[in-house]
Amino acid sequence: MKISGHKSNTRVLNPPKGYKIEDHRELHIHAAPVTDLTIDDKPVILTFWKPSEDELQKLVAGGLVAVFVVGTTMPPLSLAVQP
Repeated sequence: MKISGHKSNTRVLNPPKGYKIEDHRELHIHAAPVTDLTIDDKPVILTFWKPSEDELQKLVAGGLVAVFVVGTTMPPLSLAVQP
């Protein structure tokens, strides 16, 4: 999947200092357009992703979405479909 810009984006979230793209090429993203929100008085960052035709076919056939997070813990997250 590729990250996608959206009209609601409020900024671009860049990698942290010291991040080396060559060490993380498999992640497919190194700067993310994001939308800053507040939900239930908590700050939330929203990103939009678009599957390729091949990925879309796999999803329709019952494939799964895999989420990769760098590190040893998993932040709370939610996945949804947007029109």
